[in-house]
Amino acid sequence: MSQPQPMLQVNNLTTIFPTRRGTVNAVSGVSLDLQAGEILGVVGESGCGKSVTMLSILRLVSSPGRITAGEINFQGRDLLKLSSDQIRKIRGKEIAMVFQDPLTTLNPVFSVGEQIQESLRIHGFVSSGFTTRSAERKRVLKLMDEVGISAPMDRYHEYPHQFSGGMQQRALIAMALACEPKILLADEPTTALDVTIQAQIIELLRRINRTHQTAIVLVTHNLGLAAEFCQRLMVMYAGRVVELGTTEQVTEQPAHPYTHGLLSCIPRLTSKTRIEPIPGEVPDLVGLPDGCAFHPRCQFAQVACLGGPIPWVQIAPGQRARCLRYVNYRREPTWTWNDTVNRND
Repeated sequence: MSQPQPMLQVNNLTTIFPTRRGTVNAVSGVSLDLQAGEILGVVGESGCGKSVTMLSILRLVSSPGRITAGEINFQGRDLLKLSSDQIRKIRGKEIAMVFQDPLTTLNPVFSVGEQIQESLRIHGFVSSGFTTRSAERKRVLKLMDEVGISAPMDRYHEYPHQFSGGMQQRALIAMALACEPKILLADEPTTALDVTIQAQIIELLRRINRTHQTAIVLVTHNLGLAAEFCQRLMVMYAGRVVELGTTEQVTEQPAHPYTHGLLSCIPRLTSKTRIEPIPGEVPDLVGLPDGCAFHPRCQFAQVACLGGPIPWVQIAPGQRARCLRYVNYRREPTWTWNDTVNRND
């Protein structure tokens, strides 16, 4: 049976930021696809290009940053070729985004209820008959209740500073869901929250996915969280995708040394092994080499790793990686990052 056409397909997306030091290659040739109702996790260290990729999809990259190459196909339309007015009709209505920091997203001088209601007004959301302000307000109260904001009638008139961090994040999710989007981009929605609230937000997103069949892209540096929540994982490093596969494949049989390093940094209660950080430093995104950007930190680096762009290699059905050692991974599927520290290859 043929694979259904992806709802969202990004091909060779490149986003740069010109600076006095040179050009920062924030996103370099990123490609991904997202099926209807799927949950995709985008993981990696801070500064690897996860958030900029999401902002690029909605064309929200601020100046002087700009998208210089690629395609973003959404239901047969290339979003990069749409006019400003056309892309505004898609933002928030068909593709919505939950930003990382609620305090920098919510307007402090408007009540939370008014800000959620604004999305309905801007997009003229009338699919279920919400044509009047009173009907819009009923819709907002229902949304607030669905995302777990207690006493929505009272909280409607409250301001962002009167909400806790978890409640602010729920308000952002309600804003994103107001027009029933097909895709929800969640940019580190649990970063500033304690563990209990994190679990509640993730369960809320899971319920949204099941109830509304909303496709979700979860951006996070927490690979353990992504492994629990997502169906597929995309690992990014220095603005590039280095591995892509199902959650089981990436977490149980990782193919790229960087993915191994991320997994080895996850603390486990049942393990007595000392956590070893990934050696070296994150590379400067100004003037990245043509080859593998991870090679200075990689225990398996070869001369060929600097010879040019690293091609995608099929590791297993549904799993790909940008690494020249994929053949050895098939022979040694269980090695860990700690095993490689003193290995001479």
